[in-house]
Amino acid sequence: MSALARYFKFINKEVAGYDRINSSITDQLESEGITVTTNNSEDTLPLAFRNAGPEKVLVIYTAAIRGAHAQLDWFKENGHVPLKRAEVLGKIATDYQLIAVGGTHGKTTTSCLLTHILSNSEIKFLAILGGISTDLESNFYVNGIEPRYMVTEADEYDGSFHHLDPEITILTSTDADHLDFYKSKQNIRSAYHQFAASTKRDGLLVCQKDTGMTSKGINSMSITYGISDGDARAWKIRVEDGKFYFTYEDDKTRIENLHLGVRGIHNVENAVAAIAVSLHLGIGPETIEKSLASFKGVKRRFEYILDRDDIIYIDDYAHHPTEIMSTIASVKELYPGKKITGVFQPHLYSRTKDFADEFAKSLSMLDEPLLMPIYPAREEPVPGVSSEMIKNKMTGKETNILTSSEVIEHIRKKRPEVLITMGAGDIDRIVEPLKQVLQ
Repeated sequence: MSALARYFKFINKEVAGYDRINSSITDQLESEGITVTTNNSEDTLPLAFRNAGPEKVLVIYTAAIRGAHAQLDWFKENGHVPLKRAEVLGKIATDYQLIAVGGTHGKTTTSCLLTHILSNSEIKFLAILGGISTDLESNFYVNGIEPRYMVTEADEYDGSFHHLDPEITILTSTDADHLDFYKSKQNIRSAYHQFAASTKRDGLLVCQKDTGMTSKGINSMSITYGISDGDARAWKIRVEDGKFYFTYEDDKTRIENLHLGVRGIHNVENAVAAIAVSLHLGIGPETIEKSLASFKGVKRRFEYILDRDDIIYIDDYAHHPTEIMSTIASVKELYPGKKITGVFQPHLYSRTKDFADEFAKSLSMLDEPLLMPIYPAREEPVPGVSSEMIKNKMTGKETNILTSSEVIEHIRKKRPEVLITMGAGDIDRIVEPLKQVLQ
């Protein structure tokens, strides 16, 4: 939503909005001339928006809003037809050659890395991203006057990505998620196939090799990618001083000894997809090599909060069992022999219920797992579903369920060698306090 706000500000529209709480993002929007209120009363709507008719005001809302909302209801009652975020993104995209990055996980880092590579080229484009790029300090970017391309993250929740018709599509993964909406693994897989098939006939589909989305019903040119396998692949992967190096190879190009500026084996795979698209757009190996090395990553995606000899602290947005497993596996590879403490805040009652077994298996990889109560987001509590459900399924691990203040005190006393915080709720609000107690 904040990236859309920045887009409309960029094209010289007056922009205002509501958010549930103040945050660093709302503070940044305010500094950019975008009014943000945390009071949803209709009285807090700026007069310019109240006085203008429906033909002059575009009202955009997020699917996270459920039920009554005073401001949204006021617009509806006064003749406005609010549009979902995904609908508006789709309308904007029609003005550009769209590069869309979708997948259950990996899409934010991949789209930000691709944006970073393109920003070092002569290609004119804009980017509307799903996370804050550390390089840009923003989720919106414009390179050049009259951009030709648009890079965006394609969200699968409630079928949002079906509003997009990409020229180039990257599909990073098709694991089951959002079963509160899709109801079954087959339904979400069908939705991903529909998204992949929406790639334009003269376009390019770049699919992670395990998705199996490159054959039936796909009319565009398609390639697969992966680690050591696929049409585009990474091999000769090695870790030196905590940094990943690898060789990229496809049927036309080989780039040796690439250094990736962010850590994690999963990011090597994300890089392969970004490289494949960059080469397709005509960007040279030298630009790609320099961009990969200088890439600083994405806020809350394997983000190093502390990186010292006595303490490693990594914060990650991981909220799906596969993401958690990948994050922990990468940390284990980087710091063999060190005790790893992980704090996880489950996100959504429905996701906890659907994947309790998988969460327990992933979190059991930690030496010391800590759980926080579920962050409900858009959902009401579900009887019998709590963090206790995950705890009871974990094997061979003593697991505590702690509030945010209890987590901070626990970490202050224990001072772990390696700490990971994971989750998509408000766990990010304890990152700075944890950093302070560890320092």
